[in-house]
Amino acid sequence: MASSETPPPSIRQGARIVPPDSDNTVEEVLLAVGQQVGHDQLLFASRMNRAVVMFLKDEPHVHQLVESGVFIRDIFVQVSPLSAPSTRITVSARVPPFIPNELLESELRRFGKLASGFRTLSLGCRDPKLRHVQSLRRQAFMFLDSPTQTLEVLFRVKHGDGHYVVYASSGSIKCFECGDVGHKRYACPQTGGVWFCRCGAWRRSHRGSGG
Repeated sequence: MASSETPPPSIRQGARIVPPDSDNTVEEVLLAVGQQVGHDQLLFASRMNRAVVMFLKDEPHVHQLVESGVFIRDIFVQVSPLSAPSTRITVSARVPPFIPNELLESELRRFGKLASGFRTLSLGCRDPKLRHVQSLRRQAFMFLDSPTQTLEVLFRVKHGDGHYVVYASSGSIKCFECGDVGHKRYACPQTGGVWFCRCGAWRRSHRGSGG
């Protein structure tokens, strides 16, 4: 418990979580955080709009929390640091785990400076026996050159004998065919066919055309 003699925490000791359900209580969120870093690490907390903002005893545990995320009612939830002036960039689930991070970092440096290395994201399995399973998505923080601090980019990387399409985004899924948010190019309703990716090459297959 924080006392009057405890030095006030810095912004680097702060973290922010948006619970998956509107009826998740602050206490419920804090209990989930405590399972990851220890309940005695928690100093201050409050609900701010939809998010729960908290301050921990030390900065390393904030980094640990950002890396691990938390499970609230068996749903995986990401944690954001309060101090990061950088932008969270997520790389699509189409990148196999054997693609080196260095290849992705080299391409992304065209759009700014990396503030962190890549980490894989949990698949978010609810069963405790499968919570260790990681997804094919990766995430890093960047200082973007864009004045809007947003990024929506599609590029290809070569590894071994193959080329792989990479989609990197700072926000929602965006279609590169029509520009709308909420679907990807291969499922675009504005095209007359179906887009699919094989060995990193985008091709078009018309339904019912026989070709």
